[in-house]
Amino acid sequence: MQTTSIQWENRNELRKHPFDPAATLVADDGTEMPAGIVSDIHLSCGGSGVPHVSCVHVGPLISASVAFDGVASLYATVPIDEFVPYRPYPLVPFNGVSGVAGFISFGDVPSLSKYRTNPVVWRFSDSSQSGILPILVVRAPGGQLLSFIDDRTGVSVSGDVVFSIPDGITFETEKGETEAGVPADVASFEISDELNERLKTDCDADGLASVKKIQPIRSFNFVRPNADGDIAIILN
Repeated sequence: MQTTSIQWENRNELRKHPFDPAATLVADDGTEMPAGIVSDIHLSCGGSGVPHVSCVHVGPLISASVAFDGVASLYATVPIDEFVPYRPYPLVPFNGVSGVAGFISFGDVPSLSKYRTNPVVWRFSDSSQSGILPILVVRAPGGQLLSFIDDRTGVSVSGDVVFSIPDGITFETEKGETEAGVPADVASFEISDELNERLKTDCDADGLASVKKIQPIRSFNFVRPNADGDIAIILN
């Protein structure tokens, strides 16, 4: 499968993919970017405008940025010493940008090494120069959180919601990233040993179970217990 993918992208170096066939690939300074520098792009965004590659830099660092509605929104950067042809690199949002994501691959350019000491930059102002094929853009309108639902009772809340953390539980946030490498805030909760002991039940006969590790059973086949915590199982 990997061989097939590489050969497919290798053939793309002979055409303008992932750019629109009508794209000129002529930068603002009048120079033309070789079609094989960028071999593939996949984007997810809202709106209806045609996204375009706004900048490509090839030198000690290989980087590219993608613009939506004329605003540079995503970028990817990889050192040339770590560069792997055709590998999809995550496009990371610029600060303050949300609702867009994607991946980009760079081709196996035979003369790539010459750019190490002679960097080249191509800048594009609009989609007529470097517009991306519509088939490579997934239109995914930004989601909207409408309410929170308690999975135990089915009660929902909406509007301005204030979360109250009980004593014995600490809450922390830190900078992290998603599996795609996109920066994100990561939240973590920690329960104190004292509260953990109080929440243990008689089922923990050997003292091995822990509230921290074992999730309580809340339903069977989506059937929740009654107000007394009982679920009737009828065997026919």
